[in-house]
Amino acid sequence: YERKVERAVAEIKSLCNGRRTAFGWSGGKDSIALEVVCRRAGLDQCVFGMTDHLEYEQFLQWVTAHMPDGLEVVKNGWDLRWLASNHDMLFPRNAQVAGKWFKGVQHAAQDRYCTRRRISVLVLGRRKIDGNFVGRGGETCYVRDGVLRYSPLADWTHEDVLACLHYEGWTLDSLPPFYRWPRGFR
Repeated sequence: YERKVERAVAEIKSLCNGRRTAFGWSGGKDSIALEVVCRRAGLDQCVFGMTDHLEYEQFLQWVTAHMPDGLEVVKNGWDLRWLASNHDMLFPRNAQVAGKWFKGVQHAAQDRYCTRRRISVLVLGRRKIDGNFVGRGGETCYVRDGVLRYSPLADWTHEDVLACLHYEGWTLDSLPPFYRWPRGFR
């Protein structure tokens, strides 16, 4: 675990040296591991995207209690009125609809944050094993809208993430509540 963390820290320091850099935080296990790596690399600015009152109450309470220092919350304006006009987004049933959700919440928040803060590198907790896009041809970074998006955990396994959390003192009971729900790790 330590070697993976130290390798990611070294890559972040090398890639981001002298550039305005922040990281994306969602409150999930991957972003908690990413926070460990980014803090060790000296990063303290991060962004969290959310809706206006559509998050599960238990998750919102957990996130509020565990938000990292330096975190900026960016809301997208989606609320119950918006959801009433977008029924397909209630409990997305496939990857395409779920992708629209992530694009409209997290990605839109990250874009707005990077523009407002003039961020040139955004460090993300995306992993290939989860099917996330991290770059083309084996790369772990890509540029969108002038911002380099870098995923230092891209090649980490589930076990690597869980080892990081374990050795940093996280337990199943201290993680967000949805991990204890049926299918919580899906």
